[in-house]
Amino acid sequence: MTFVTIERPTYPKQKVPVDTRSLVQRLHWVHIVILSLTPTLLLYGLLTTPILSRTVFFTAVYYIFGGLGITAGYHRLWAHCGYSARYPLQVFLAIAGSAAVQGSIFWWSRDHRVHHRYTDTNKDPYNAKRGLIHSHIGWMLIKKDRRQLGYADTSDLKSDPLVRWQHKYYPFLALFMAIVVPTCICGLLLGDWRGGFFYASIGRI
Repeated sequence: MTFVTIERPTYPKQKVPVDTRSLVQRLHWVHIVILSLTPTLLLYGLLTTPILSRTVFFTAVYYIFGGLGITAGYHRLWAHCGYSARYPLQVFLAIAGSAAVQGSIFWWSRDHRVHHRYTDTNKDPYNAKRGLIHSHIGWMLIKKDRRQLGYADTSDLKSDPLVRWQHKYYPFLALFMAIVVPTCICGLLLGDWRGGFFYASIGRI
């Protein structure tokens, strides 16, 4: 029996553009404010607002609703194209994903494709070799220099009218689905406006 050794091809290293921005310029202030404000508001809510079982139940259901938008929608349908879905289901998943406040379909799917193509390299936006903090939350606190990240084909996302619509109106959709809808449902149907805001909205986020 003869064994053949196959050598992995080597490619010339490409120069990575140097990020000349100062730390203040690189900080993503919108994300910093959101990620600081939500736990602060939740702590205030815990100290001032009774926790009602009906609100806790709705919060869990709405959490699953948003999570479904991310897992079945953003991840499997749009990022990996793992299956096809009829238009009503696509709309449902796009709206549900907005409630999770993890960015637009385009933004999330583009970076996830880059992540899988260049896993744990300098071209990976979530590069785990930069440490646990960076790969879990640090990457959200710094504005990415797109020149330093890898490329992934997103032509299908750019040509999808629903993805473009959700991306264009994402700030409004996120605010409406993540804050307004759960607060109003808890307030109007469960009689718990404060619980709806602090737990079903802020706490869930």
